[in-house]
Amino acid sequence: MNRKLTLLLLFAIGFPLACLAQAVKTIAGTVTDEKGSPLPRVTITIQGKTASVLTDAQGRFTLPNIRENDVMIVSMIGYMTQSVKITTDNSYPLQLVTNNQVMDDVVVIGYGEVKRKDLTGAVGSVNMKDMEKAPVPSFEDALAGRVAGVQVSSNDGQPGSTSNIVIRGGNSITQSNTPLYVIDGFPIENPDNNAINPDDIESIEVLKDASSTAIYGARGANGVIMIKTKQGKTGPPVVSYNNWLGIQSPQKQIPVMSAYEFVKYQLELNRPIGEQIYLSDGKTLESYKEEKGINWQDYVFRDAFMQNHSISLRGGTAATKYSLSGSFLDQDGIVINGGFTRYQGRFQIEQRIGKNFRAGVNTNYTQAIKNGQIANLTSDDLNSSSAGNASSYLLFSTWGYRPITGTGNEEDFIDQPFDDVVGNADLRVNPVVNSNNMYMYVFTKSFFTNAFLEYSFLKYFKFRVNGGLTETDMRFERFNNSKTAAGNPRTVYGATYGINGSIDNLNVRNLLNENLLTFNRSFNSKHRLDAVAGVTMQRSSTEGNGFVSILLPNEALGIKGLDQGTIMNKTTSGSYATLVFLFRSGQLFLQLAIFIYSLLQNRRIVKVCTC
Repeated sequence: MNRKLTLLLLFAIGFPLACLAQAVKTIAGTVTDEKGSPLPRVTITIQGKTASVLTDAQGRFTLPNIRENDVMIVSMIGYMTQSVKITTDNSYPLQLVTNNQVMDDVVVIGYGEVKRKDLTGAVGSVNMKDMEKAPVPSFEDALAGRVAGVQVSSNDGQPGSTSNIVIRGGNSITQSNTPLYVIDGFPIENPDNNAINPDDIESIEVLKDASSTAIYGARGANGVIMIKTKQGKTGPPVVSYNNWLGIQSPQKQIPVMSAYEFVKYQLELNRPIGEQIYLSDGKTLESYKEEKGINWQDYVFRDAFMQNHSISLRGGTAATKYSLSGSFLDQDGIVINGGFTRYQGRFQIEQRIGKNFRAGVNTNYTQAIKNGQIANLTSDDLNSSSAGNASSYLLFSTWGYRPITGTGNEEDFIDQPFDDVVGNADLRVNPVVNSNNMYMYVFTKSFFTNAFLEYSFLKYFKFRVNGGLTETDMRFERFNNSKTAAGNPRTVYGATYGINGSIDNLNVRNLLNENLLTFNRSFNSKHRLDAVAGVTMQRSSTEGNGFVSILLPNEALGIKGLDQGTIMNKTTSGSYATLVFLFRSGQLFLQLAIFIYSLLQNRRIVKVCTC
């Protein structure tokens, strides 16, 4: 019996050590393509583990702490992903096979489309299937983290606000780093991307380097984002409906003082005033250890509901293709009295006329309403002394307003108006009262239409005329009644201007005309010549006007009563810009020379001729 027990103990102790010594090891290998050339920067990972390595310039890699029967994942863009099971071997020569399906994908660049294998510049494509899974109101939000070299950051947390998109880092310290957007062939600078329903987008390509963006000149210096919307396809009518519902919640609150900590601080700061306010009626500092106090974040922030509904009808025949879609988005802000609502519709039709003509129209209309604490009102700054004052911001009051009254009526304190303003330099007020009485709205109407007529002749030539219009009308409204920090007579701001309000209007319009002649021919399945010549004319205009009205006698009329006050800060503005782009024939001759030389050398041409 003792002998059996001894053998069992030796086995129990020795088995884990033997397994550990046998299983853990370091492996090495090389990764090559189908021709035997080494592949650098191939990603090597172990299934179920987060650690990974990249192959070096010679395609070599080393992986430590590997166990037998682990599964090694070898992946690289443009190649088929491989799964390799670890055996007793320590060396693993691997070969990746080209993913022809990916390389044959069509990529939109400039005034045309090419296959991915023919690209000569850096172009990033968004996986639209993954993007459709993201419940976001704008494609900008879904773009974050999906394309290498593209950085997306939010301007603020306000629903409906736009995002900052920077491609391959900022190029300028003082000027804008915003990329150029090309929506269905229409170049637009600083568009309202909330006007586009993400469910209507078919593809997004990001042009990153000079060879890809040269077609747009200086406008493409910060990169170009190419957006192509969904169009009708040959087949019976297809009705699609997509919706999502969600709740947004604040992820973290800033720690604030308890009632006891706050009173103790007030006594240290100014004991006579602190005793007068907080130690009356027999109260002592110890009395506040039992009081909870008000954490204003619990009342200013909330769980916000959001919903989106999209419906579309698409179909067509060999001669006619059509697409009709609409969407509704409603998003509450996590800050009270804030939100974003959007109504959007799109219509697209393409008609073939005979054998040589094609014509089409693409139209989008969006109406949006945004309200909340952050609105870009051009006439907002009435008092220069409060400009830049940190205490004038909502969250400053949320974190810095006192948590108790000293009289025990904390429930009434939540809805108590401003009877305890600190002073001229400190604009902290009751954040709940201030937020609930804020009237800050932005009304936006966006209209986009693009039409084309295309004529094919001499088998390899096409002449296309494009015409487009984008127009955005924005109306900013703000009204400060007596229960807001900007309109209450007890605040320095309200004491100077009283009840006040402002209205600003902004109109942005872009007109485009393109006349393009293209030549496209393939030779012997090895060579291809793609040349473009044309004239492009674009005109953009911006017009604005607005005014501020102060000392309003009747706040019950709200924004409708601005005409009864004293009008000040009347503003008007306007700017115009015209762009004409002409094709230079010397570029075409250079491309033809390169083509003929390659043809004589029997080499495959992959360069696309653009202008």
